[in-house]
Amino acid sequence: MLYPTKVSEVSVRDTDHCKRLKNPQNPQIFRLEACLPFTEAAKLDRGNTTVRPASKRKKPYTT
Repeated sequence: MLYPTKVSEVSVRDTDHCKRLKNPQNPQIFRLEACLPFTEAAKLDRGNTTVRPASKRKKPYTT
C-alpha cells in the first residue's frame, strides 16, 4: 500500500534538533521530528505541525 506524500522544504539550523525515527512495523516508513524556528514552521501546511501550548511557568527560549 502506498501512502500519499507531500514535500515541504524547511531549513534546520542545527542537526542536533532533528531526529529520524523508524517505524517498527515497516522499515520503509519513518517519522521526522525537528525543532524549527517560527519562520520555518510558518512554511508548513496548517495542521501539519504539533505545537506545544505555551507554559506560563517557563521562560521563552531565546538564542
